[in-house]
Amino acid sequence: MIDQIKKLLSSSLPPELVEKLIDCYSKIKEEYYLGNYRSASLEGGRFSEIGLRIIQNEIDGSYTSLDDRLPNFHDEVMRFGNIGRCSDTIRFHIPRTLEVIHDIRNKRDVGHPKSELNANYSDATLTLYASSWVLVELLRVYYTGNIDEAQRLVNEIIQFHVPIVQDFDGFLKILDPDLVLWKKILIWALYRKTEGITIDEIEKWTKRKNPRYYINRVLNQLEHDKAYLHSENGRYFITHTGVLEVVNTIPLAIQSRKLG
Repeated sequence: MIDQIKKLLSSSLPPELVEKLIDCYSKIKEEYYLGNYRSASLEGGRFSEIGLRIIQNEIDGSYTSLDDRLPNFHDEVMRFGNIGRCSDTIRFHIPRTLEVIHDIRNKRDVGHPKSELNANYSDATLTLYASSWVLVELLRVYYTGNIDEAQRLVNEIIQFHVPIVQDFDGFLKILDPDLVLWKKILIWALYRKTEGITIDEIEKWTKRKNPRYYINRVLNQLEHDKAYLHSENGRYFITHTGVLEVVNTIPLAIQSRKLG
């Protein structure tokens, strides 16, 4: 889904900016769902700076190089508002939303330690929803024209790094053979994210070492007893609590193993 959205927006916007914007947004979501609220807001600052360059390109026909420092953020936002040849979404609404995200990173407890009350959770929540709105608007303007379709695409963006899984043309091999089945299922679900997994796939990836009734029993426990999974139309999807369980209790890095 991430690659699809990058392709859709890159047909109208600079590909290098689209690439970095989507990657930043995915990281915001990942950090937020993992409870790393400060990191989510810091990533929001990067998102806002890439977004401002996109608006520069739309209004000026060029943008500040990624290697160069942006002009004063507020001055740019005010300048965009005085240019009448673009829609209000491009010259007013998106830039001002980006400035809010940018200020969260620069002027709150997120980027600079202060004695004020720590507001990382609320700041990160605002960052997530404001950046989501920006991305939905970009998709609406430059791709679909339909805000519901744009929202659906954005909702599906999330990417976790799962190095313990190696994909061999659809066969998801977990590189720690000692893991028990329930942990493997959660790792597969995390790797697949919004695509989900099926019982048939679990059977295939375990090489049928576990009988189907046992897989069903484990899936039922993970869904109903632990709320780590949600099932729909024969597919199992990881929940926020499932993500936290994987990240907090299961090593996802590759561990070297000795023979013999």
